[in-house]
Parts: sequence; C-alpha cells; structure tokens
Amino acid sequence: MATPLDGVSVAFVHPPIVLPPNFVNYPTFASLGLLYAAGQVERLGARVQVVDSFLGSGRRLPITVGPGGIAVGDEPRQVAEQVCPAPDVIVVGASMFAHPGRLARTRIPAVLAALARRHPRAALVLADTYVGGLDYIPYDAAEVLRRAPRLDAVCLGEGESALPGLLGALAGRRPFQGLPRAVWRAKDGIRRGPAHGPLAGNLDDLVPAFHLLDMELYFRLQLEGASRDLIHEVPQGGRFLPLVTSRGCPFRCVFCATGFGHRWRACSSGAVLRQVAALRRRWGVERFFFMDDCINAGRRRFETLAHGLAAAGTAWEAPNGFRADRLSGPAVRSMARAGVAAPSLSAESGDPVVVSRLIHKGLEPSAVVRAAGLFARHGMPPRVHFVIGFPRETRPQINRTLELAATLFESFGAEPRLQFATPVPGTPLYREARASGAMRRDTAELEVGELFTGRSVLWTPSFGPRELRRFAGALARRLEQARHKKALLAPSYRCNSRCTFCCTDTMPRRDAPLRRVVALLHDARRRGARQLDIDGGEPTLYPALPRLIGAAKEAGFERVTLVTNARMAAYPSFVRRLRAAGLDAAAVTLLADRPELHDALSGAPGSFVEAARGIANLKAAGLELFGNVVLVPDNLEAAPPTARLLGRLGCRAVNLMFPVPLGRAARAGFRLPALAPLRRALVRAASHAGPARLVVHNLAPCLAPQAARRLEFAGSKQSTEMIFAHGSHVNFGRMLARLADYVPECAGCTERVACGGIWKRLLHDGVRPDPRFAGLPRRSP
Repeated sequence: MATPLDGVSVAFVHPPIVLPPNFVNYPTFASLGLLYAAGQVERLGARVQVVDSFLGSGRRLPITVGPGGIAVGDEPRQVAEQVCPAPDVIVVGASMFAHPGRLARTRIPAVLAALARRHPRAALVLADTYVGGLDYIPYDAAEVLRRAPRLDAVCLGEGESALPGLLGALAGRRPFQGLPRAVWRAKDGIRRGPAHGPLAGNLDDLVPAFHLLDMELYFRLQLEGASRDLIHEVPQGGRFLPLVTSRGCPFRCVFCATGFGHRWRACSSGAVLRQVAALRRRWGVERFFFMDDCINAGRRRFETLAHGLAAAGTAWEAPNGFRADRLSGPAVRSMARAGVAAPSLSAESGDPVVVSRLIHKGLEPSAVVRAAGLFARHGMPPRVHFVIGFPRETRPQINRTLELAATLFESFGAEPRLQFATPVPGTPLYREARASGAMRRDTAELEVGELFTGRSVLWTPSFGPRELRRFAGALARRLEQARHKKALLAPSYRCNSRCTFCCTDTMPRRDAPLRRVVALLHDARRRGARQLDIDGGEPTLYPALPRLIGAAKEAGFERVTLVTNARMAAYPSFVRRLRAAGLDAAAVTLLADRPELHDALSGAPGSFVEAARGIANLKAAGLELFGNVVLVPDNLEAAPPTARLLGRLGCRAVNLMFPVPLGRAARAGFRLPALAPLRRALVRAASHAGPARLVVHNLAPCLAPQAARRLEFAGSKQSTEMIFAHGSHVNFGRMLARLADYVPECAGCTERVACGGIWKRLLHDGVRPDPRFAGLPRRSP
C-alpha cells in the first residue's frame, strides 16, 4: 500500500551549535526531536538519512572553546559532505541551541550555505525539533526566510505532525495550500499555512530513528559529553539514551517556555516498556533519560510505568523532574528499585500566594515537603527547583521561598536549585514584565541561559538584580554551613578560668563517663554530623580527652577541633598526646593582647602567658588554629590588636564573638557591649585585619552596617548539634533562637534566611536594625 512519502529522499541534519559559557539544559540530547521526526517520515515511506554533526568526526566529540562560547559539532562543509547524493529534501533541525530567531549567532547560515553548494537541487527546510524540557522561544519564520535566502521553508512546532505534509509538497506530492504550521517561499513571495493544526495522535507509533545512527559513536558522544559537563547534573557512565514518553504539560506556570503546549499527551505505559526492552536488547542500553516536560502528570500511568521499569531492572532518570502532588508512595518505591539516582522536584516558591496567583502552578508547598521526605526515606534525596524575583513578588515572600529551600536541605538533604525569574520570550511572564516596565533589558536580545542563575533583568519597587543576588548569597551561606554539619560536645563543664561572660557556669561540674560520651558521638554521626568540636567548660580538664579524640576519629568524624583556653596546652607532652590521638585543629580563646586585661576577664592570673605558650605548642604540633575573641565592654578597644595577634600566632581565622546571654552573661549585672563602641571596634578590626580572616558571630549584621560591608558575619547555627555531658542533645541554632527574635523589618531583609535574629535582651533595651544596612527593604531607583 502506497504511503504519502513513498520514494522521497530526505536527509535530516543535526547542525553544529554554539553554546554560551553558562548554558542550561542538555545540548547532547538536542538531536532527539530530529530523530523522532526522522522515524515518523521513514514510517511514511521516505528514504531517510540522518547526519548528526556531533558524530561526523568518528573519533571524539568535536568541541572548541573560544571567546564566543563553546562550539560543538563538525564544520558545515564536513556536514554537507556526509549527506548522500541527490536528496529531494534536506531538513535542518532547529533547537534552543540552534535558534532560528537568533540566526546570526548560530551556525545555521553556514550549514545552509554548505548544503546549497553541495546539493543545489535539494529543497532546504528548517524544522523545529523540540525536545521536552528545552526552552522553546517563538520566532518569526517569515523573517527567517528573508534572512536566509537559501532556505525554502520553515516548519514550526511538532515536526512529526506538520513535517510530512510539507515534505510531500516540496516533493510535488501535494499542494502547499492548507499546510499547518508551515511557512514557505513561493514564486510570488513568502506564504504561510494555518498557524495551528492537528498534533500527533497516537504517540505509541512514534519511535526515534536511532537505527540510522552509528550507535557506538552515539554512546561515546554521550559519555564524552557527560565528562565535559555538557549534560548537567545527571549520573555519568554507561550506555544511556534519551527518550520522550509524553508531550506537553497540563499546568500553566507563567515562566515556562514549553514547545508542546498545555495539552498533555502520552504514550501508553505498555508501549514505553516494549520500546525500552527493545532498545536494551538491540544496543545494550544501561540507563534511559526520559525528557518529558511532566512525566507523572498522569498518576496512574506513571505508577504503572515506574513499576514496569523496576520489574524489568531498567535504570532511568527524568531530568525535567516530577510534579510533587502527583507522586505516590508505590511510584517512589518503584523508582528506588529501578535505581533512579537524581530525582528532582519543582517547588518554584515557598509562598502559597506566589505559587497560586503569580506563577499559576497550583501546587501547595506542603506537597513538596511530603515528596522530598518520600524521596529521602527511599535513599534518593531530590534536587528541588526554586525561582525568586517575580514582578509582583514581595521580599517577605522571597524569604519564605529561601526558608523552605534551606529547611528541605537540612531536613532531607534535598539540594536546592535557585534561579531568578527570567522572562523568556513567548511566556506570560515575558508579557507581564514588558507591559509593567519591570524588564529593563529585553531578554529577546540576550542569552537566556545565563540569566536563570547569573543575573536578573527585572526591577521592581521592592528589589532589583543586586538585591536578588544578596538573597541568593544568604541562602548559599546557610547551605554551605549545612553541608558541614557539626556536633558540639561538652564532656565536662569543669574549667580552670572564671570568665566574666561564661555561658556554662550554671551547668553541673561532673565529668561524663567516656562510654556514654562515645555512644553519643556515634548517635551524632548517624544523624549526619561530619565534624566535631569538643567544648566545655574547659575540655582539656577531661581526664579521658585523648581517648575521646581517638574514639571520635574511629566513629568517622572527618575533623575534630578542640575549643580551649589553651592553658593546658602550655605542656608540650600533653599537646603531643592530643595530636597522636587524632586531633586536627584547635580554636583558642584570647581575650586581649595585654596580659593584665586578659587575666582580669578570664578571672585567672597568669592565664595569658599560659595561653600564649599553649598556642605556640599547638602550632608546633601541626594543628590548624582558629582564634576566638569574646567581645565585652572592657575589651572592645583591645579587640582589633588581639585579632591581629592571633593571626600572627598562626590562626587562619579569628571569630569575633558577641556574648551569648546565658549563664553569667544572662545575669542582671552583666553588660552587653554598647553598639556604638562595638561598631567602631569591628570597623577598626576590619581595617587592620592582618593575616587572619575575621568572622563575626552572634550579632545580626544590620546592627553594624559599616562592618557588614567589610567583614563576614556567621549566620544561625542551624547545622550544629549540641551534645551535653549529661546525655541530651539539641539543635544549637534552635536553642539560640529561643534567646532571639525578629522585628518586622527582618521579614524583607536579604539576610533573613541566614540570620539568627537579634538577642531579645537587646530588643528589650530598644535596639533596632540600623536603616543604613544594605539588606533592609528600600525602594530601588
């Protein structure tokens, strides 16, 4: 039985591409849409060839890094030479990496010229070959024809449904009139068919034409592309293939640039399982990447598909992620059985109003929390995508998003992926940003891939690009702290000093039994702590300290640090025992650069000399050193030279610590430092820092805005677990949070997600954020 394209010779060409330095998505998967179109045209009777410029060299992925970006693929002349003689039509695949709307920035004109010279009788078509998850940016096809005189036609949208008719017309098999989504060059000018037309009906019939490629080269291409980070954030190694099991997305997020529209169509789960099994048998495929826009939009179909893949032992990933409220426990269990390694969720925002009214996603943040926990319980902590900076979004709403991102990471190990709201041309967000004047630079003229994570182009009365970078930076600092989860252990609260600010002097002075302390260490390791600080009291008075250090290293702590006044370290033999036991570092306290002041604040005559000797011995033993200076009213003038002294003694960083209002520091007679002299001291310290890095602790940066511009401020201690000698443990950040509070200005501060708040005692005394602090809300110019 004759088919519409019987005998027509069609060559499909995947052109070389140019990637910007900070590209997004998956360039080595970009040929997948072209392969689906080639398979459909072949099924309709055409004689089909596929030329993939990425494979032409036959040895390795042709890649050149230059000032204009990353060029991938053979030269246009080489591509044209690989096309078989006398094709009727040559179809060049367009994608977000070879975008017709930005013709001058692509290799498409050079490819068309080379093909026209080599095959002057062939009709040349530029066709959309969209792959799920790659941004689709609309363009004017007639303008493309005007700018590319060698081009005969452009096919828009889904190629499998529109391209066969256009190919038949170019081959003289049917008239051009009525061709949907086609623009062609006629004798009397450029003509257009209907803008819309039927889409592919039964997706079970669509199979990519992998058999028209040298598959050994294709597998090598994907492996080499992964090794060069051309396939972001996916498991590497093995033989893997991309596939699409559904098209379109039924949800209407305002920023989404999908090429398949909002009507969701899917292959049956049985057809997908049969196709996967056939590909595994034929080419030994070890893992599949399903590039669907929303693979689990149909809950029941997805459960069946996930179960079938797991039963067959088929490893797979879905890089474009899962809809959180369409995931079920059975589906996630099947994913875990199949070996899914990198699931992802798209939360977009932690604020329900933003999700529903600004983004129009219709997803409750609680569903994301549930899904993240479900993945984590099955050993697959997900990536979670968030977007901030929408035109009508408020700063407090941004902070709710960042807090959810941080909480998911701290609770489940769910890695946040934060992007800035980017008005991609053709999206509702683009139209809103342009109409409202929020978009200062038109993204139609920019490399969109760099905007998602690099810089925003949106300005609102509440924020601009600079503020968004500050918001993102605050989240990054909190996550960095969380990546190095720490346990703070006090085996004893005995001490050989009586510091005026001591926050543990109310604790019982009994030493904890070593056996119990070691058991607590193993519990902390099981909860994820990787580093250990041994504190007190004064931990060097604990009789079993060397054995405790050894037990900590045996338990798997990567780094053990001793927090000490360094007096006992004045004995070299004692330090050698600690070092031999496995001690890695010491955080030493010095309260002044003068003996008389240090001794007065520590309540221990002679302690300065002992501490100085101890610090020298710790350094000589090869330990990494850090310094602590607790800031009280009596040592503010001495704090800057004390920090410099600690740097000269070998400390790589010095912590300038505002007192914690506990113990003696909570008593009525204790005075916290006044802000004016404190600010002066911090600025002086920053001006004469010396070799050590200075970090301010227990103080909100808004209370010292000048210092905040020059010094690092440590955030909340959410990733530190405090283990008490009597056996209990608490989250240190949550414990300190009971002593602090936030004021209304904090809700929109760029530092909110990383800040532990302001001590309630200061707030009671009338202290408020300094309005000069750059992180506080203000109108943009």
